Amino acid sequence: MPVQESDVVLYHLSLQRQSNYVASCTGRFAELPGHEVAPGVGSRLQLFLATETCLELFNVADGRLERLASWPLFASIKTIAAWIPVGATPRDVLLVTSDAGNLTLLSVERDDSATHGFRLETLVNESMHRSGMRRVSPIAYSAVDRRQRCAMVSALEKFKLCYMLGSGATTTASPPLLSSPLEIVRTGYITQDLVSCDMEYTDNPVFAALEILKTTTHLIFYMVDLNLNHIIKKADFELPEAQYDLILALPNLNRYGIRTNVNETDEFTNPFVILANDTAIWIRDMQGQFNIELKLPRRTNATAETHSIITGVTHTLKDKFFVLLQNELGDLFKLQIERDPQNGDKPKCSCTYFDTIPRATKLHIFSNGYMFLHAEYNDNALLQIESLGSMEFKIETEYTPRTQEQENLSVVERQLNLNPLLSANVDPGVPFKIITNTSDGEARLLTNAVKLKSLITAPLPPNPKKIWALKTNIGNEYHELLVIAFNSLTTFLKTSGDSIENLNLPSPPAFIMKHDQTLHIATLTPNYIIQVCRNLFVQVRTDTFKCVHTWYPPAGIHIVSAASTQTQLALALSNSEIIYFEIYPETNTLIESTKILTMESKIKSISLDITSNRSIFMVVATEEDQLVSIVKVQSQSPQFMEVVSLQRQGDAINEVLLVESVIHIGLMNGVYVRSTMSLRDSEIVASSEKYIGGKPITMSFITETLLTLRGTTEYDESDDEEEDEKTEDKGDLTSAVLIHSNSTWISYEKNQFTYIRPLSLPTSVKTITTLSQFKTDNIKRNGCCCLSSSGELVIGNVQDFIFNDHWFNMSSVNYSVDGNQKIEPDAGGEEEEEEEDIDEKLPLPAFRGKKVLRLSDMSLLLENSIEKSGSVRVSVVDHLGNVVPNSKSAQNYQILAIAYCYTGAIVSFTAGTSHLVLSTDTYPNLLTYKINILKSKNKKRSFNLELVYETTIGKSIRTLSSFGSMLLVVVYGQVVLFGAGKKQLLKKSITKLPPSIKEMTAFDCWEDHRIAIGDIHQSVTVMDFDQDLNTFIPVADDVVKRFVTCLKFLDNTTVIGGDRFGNIWTLRVPTIVDGVYQQQKLPGNLLEVAKKLVLKNHFYVNDIPTEIFVNHAVQNSDRPVVIYTGIQGTIGALIPLLTKNQIKTIKKLETSVANIESLLFKDSSVKLLEDGDKEIVPEEESWINKGNAIKESPEGYSSIVGRDHTAYRSYYAPSLNIIDGDLCETFVNFSEDEQGIICKSINKKISHKEVLGLINEFRTNHM
Repeated sequence: MPVQESDVVLYHLSLQRQSNYVASCTGRFAELPGHEVAPGVGSRLQLFLATETCLELFNVADGRLERLASWPLFASIKTIAAWIPVGATPRDVLLVTSDAGNLTLLSVERDDSATHGFRLETLVNESMHRSGMRRVSPIAYSAVDRRQRCAMVSALEKFKLCYMLGSGATTTASPPLLSSPLEIVRTGYITQDLVSCDMEYTDNPVFAALEILKTTTHLIFYMVDLNLNHIIKKADFELPEAQYDLILALPNLNRYGIRTNVNETDEFTNPFVILANDTAIWIRDMQGQFNIELKLPRRTNATAETHSIITGVTHTLKDKFFVLLQNELGDLFKLQIERDPQNGDKPKCSCTYFDTIPRATKLHIFSNGYMFLHAEYNDNALLQIESLGSMEFKIETEYTPRTQEQENLSVVERQLNLNPLLSANVDPGVPFKIITNTSDGEARLLTNAVKLKSLITAPLPPNPKKIWALKTNIGNEYHELLVIAFNSLTTFLKTSGDSIENLNLPSPPAFIMKHDQTLHIATLTPNYIIQVCRNLFVQVRTDTFKCVHTWYPPAGIHIVSAASTQTQLALALSNSEIIYFEIYPETNTLIESTKILTMESKIKSISLDITSNRSIFMVVATEEDQLVSIVKVQSQSPQFMEVVSLQRQGDAINEVLLVESVIHIGLMNGVYVRSTMSLRDSEIVASSEKYIGGKPITMSFITETLLTLRGTTEYDESDDEEEDEKTEDKGDLTSAVLIHSNSTWISYEKNQFTYIRPLSLPTSVKTITTLSQFKTDNIKRNGCCCLSSSGELVIGNVQDFIFNDHWFNMSSVNYSVDGNQKIEPDAGGEEEEEEEDIDEKLPLPAFRGKKVLRLSDMSLLLENSIEKSGSVRVSVVDHLGNVVPNSKSAQNYQILAIAYCYTGAIVSFTAGTSHLVLSTDTYPNLLTYKINILKSKNKKRSFNLELVYETTIGKSIRTLSSFGSMLLVVVYGQVVLFGAGKKQLLKKSITKLPPSIKEMTAFDCWEDHRIAIGDIHQSVTVMDFDQDLNTFIPVADDVVKRFVTCLKFLDNTTVIGGDRFGNIWTLRVPTIVDGVYQQQKLPGNLLEVAKKLVLKNHFYVNDIPTEIFVNHAVQNSDRPVVIYTGIQGTIGALIPLLTKNQIKTIKKLETSVANIESLLFKDSSVKLLEDGDKEIVPEEESWINKGNAIKESPEGYSSIVGRDHTAYRSYYAPSLNIIDGDLCETFVNFSEDEQGIICKSINKKISHKEVLGLINEFRTNHM
């Protein structure tokens, strides 16, 4: 990576956001079309999930996890809760606490111009404390009164605040009013959890908290006196000595006939809560009258170890309720509380085993019988409650867990997550892929490509050239004909249902079937088909298949290109002339225009607007002069058949395509050009280029593309569902252009952004040469018929489109299946059903991913046993997602008898042989395996590992690296190079490290002569290897202590790394040191290393970086790109900025977007006069009060929660020379007026379209 300038400026993008969800809540947040139901508990079927940096809204009303919208935040979210303002709309608002130090109330509003159709509006940003993560900041816990009257937020220590909320004004649309807070100050108390108790509306709200004072735990009930506007500590119970893990509020037991008050004269509700530790659960009340202890059931034949209750959920039915509790093993227990008639209607309890599922952070049960599993690790899941388990009222003491499948629960849908993301392997080719193994027995394959799903594949005669799908009538919904052109032959096929057969034509056929090459064929209004060949074209009626018109070019002249709409036809001749035809309603026949356009150079390609019934312009590409000419073809215009605009290209043009106002140009050198034309004056206003491949560019198109189509869409839906979907799909249909070269790409637009992404093809198809839109009753959306490079007919549909907030399509590759079987991520039909059957089970994970290593074009995956049963699982997956089976067993993996593996590395000790070196926690510490990759006669690969060396070094190693043909290890303060011996690894070089370096966490090598060592406390030390002395010489180290987690060289003097606090930074060796230290002995002093690294970049990403990859050509990008992964599932990119003008513009954009509120205030309050004086504008004339202006919003609304962007990205150190591309991309979310103000602050001459193009360039050209 050429980083030779004094300053390195990088552009940061989040490609995949965190999937470690920290909070969740349910409610009714958004109004959905077709889901307008009466307000009430039964309609609360929406789910908000929050990571630290993103809010996501889901709908589960239809029995599936439907993602409605997501909103990234530049803050760290701590808690969320649903809250309905008293007297306001029945929809919930979202209460959010974050490191901004504010109490934020958000409302989800319908907005068709927004990215997902919904806008997140900030209603309140009430300041509570200073920003940042602080023990005394009341952002750690939140609870909302069950009657929606107030909410309480709490800090970890000392402070609690209570707020009242009302609608505030005369209309339900008025913003809510938040009262001044009521404060609780408890010095020395640490809050462990906070819940809201279920009280009647006539009672005051009550909250219960678990608090710790020194060594004692207290259960405290706080009552909010609404009349006195005061908080009362109603009860304080010191609990027996035990570690309490959970507090859970119970429903009001009076509703179920249970006696809760000993004194019958008590009028107020006595709230109950559940307390849990690792041995039992207790039911306690506020009045201290009940203290019911219930021992937890234990697993049959379990050890003496106890297991804590980690989460629980209460669900109320018509006349009863139950509680589900989960322990840390994943076992669910059903707790029932009923009245005991034999004991004065006091409560009695039942506890039975329910099921076993993966460990949850939180559980949510919906009124439609579904339960959402908010998992602690790996995937979330939507479960259906099949039964309520044992209805017998008893207390179980022992149970046998169901760890592999569930009896009372079934899996409806899984939400694939990357949590934790400890290691990955990046394939920067086309398409860009990342492989990781975060889930047990599954590799996650992330692909930055749009998917072509193959439904039918059939062989064809040799050398097919082109394919078209036709309708027999322009008004028909489905295509009925398929036309395939060969060199001198054309075949017509008829589609009928699921079958394709030859078209029976009258004799002699009206179409040109032989002895000529078909260049173009299309349907014209109302029921004509035109076939254009090199030597003539014919117009045929589709009802009789009789020719009604034939046209021949002049003698010695042939047709080189043709284009048409529903009413127009243009022919380009070999003598550089263009003949224009048009259908008029009176005749329904193509009539030739008397005006002929003659170009100055040979014509290569022409195009009319493929989306229009009657195109206004025609685009002409000529060969020798490399010009694209725009021709007016509006017959009433005085400029009819005249060139109105020109654009010269950098190379010879192969093909052009006009789609609305965009000209798509394919060049002979493999460059794709996208130019935007102004419909007002026909001028080219913007142009961008993308290198696709080494072959000349050809193009195809799909005029009606549903960009929201995902791979889970079914095609056999009911008529009513289809009708609803048609209504919803109309606004999402757009045009897509397929670009063919060495590989096939697709270009489309959404939300003002242009996307140019590769097309992921089925395994049996290498490339696509041409494509045509194809719609039948079985393929209603995004259907297409294609010709592959091997001459096959492929019929399928295009789905899983890529967007900025959905940059990867994620699929699972199951390598834990026995019998060398594999579940294809692209499988369909019966294989899909097999995968669904497997997904119906939710077994507890047995292994957890540890390391992913690159092995040629494959990935080697290491997993440790969770139960520490003394086994490590090794699997191999290639970059296409195919499992490489094990050759010595019936499984797709190999089990190694190792208790625990810390890390691994692949080293080639001898030429042509790869060895896997593992660091273990038992002696011997280093185990070396020879990796054998075997190929069968059918070219299928398999692998096995053969143990060759056992080396004892006396200490477990946390990181390993290859150094040439040797293994690099740091142990006992020494850098040791190991080489291959006869019985074990032998030490080839030993270098003593500075004494401050204690624990190595990261390594990287530069061309086998320079290394960078990352320490857990002492940051980075750069060392060079001296061949003569056979030792490493320190070059420079850091002046700041950094807790390094990963390292990578950018060039021989620059290192990029990450630390455990979520920062990414680059360090550079001083120029005066590099290349001089070997000749000049540096003077000794008190420093361990005389020269110090210079900090060049610093940026806070709010995730712990785990690995960094430097890729020199990501999907044919024009510059190197740094890819990093984070432990919470983050995948990000750092793109170098190369020109000062680009750096200046993007930096101004970032600053303007971050300070948009101050810019709006300045623009709305001050007018700049022509003479330079400033005039204060009266409030009633202010821009903010104009009709189309922005309405007043709370302070900090632009960042949603009021977090200062600069402070956020500079959490531990000031942000340095890294521009936040995620913030720049929010430019598209602003209104046109706001965008204009931002553009004005950047440069008065720049337009919002130019800014969008500048932002869009980073993803289209560099990613």
